[in-house]
Amino acid sequence: MLPPLNALLRLHELRRGADPESDYSLTEEHTRLIERLSPKTRQRYERALRRFGDTAVVSAERGICKGCFVLQPAIPEQLDDDITQCQSCGRLLYDPDTAYDLTAL
Repeated sequence: MLPPLNALLRLHELRRGADPESDYSLTEEHTRLIERLSPKTRQRYERALRRFGDTAVVSAERGICKGCFVLQPAIPEQLDDDITQCQSCGRLLYDPDTAYDLTAL
């Protein structure tokens, strides 16, 4: 079963690669991935997506958001397993060491 972080990253990859004219949300894979996320994470992802587009989900290396480059607090707000939210800009953050390889799918 796909962990929430991997589901979020794959979902975001699908969205970024989607034709702007198509409705990627109607695909079976999209539905399956969305179901892996908690309602709180889904809501925050949609909000970040509207605000930041392709950079709605970024890594946090050494506690620094790679979207706005602000150091995160020692105990960030946890949305799902291995998914947090930047306290400064609102992007969804993940540790690149725990993420899966998107090209392996």
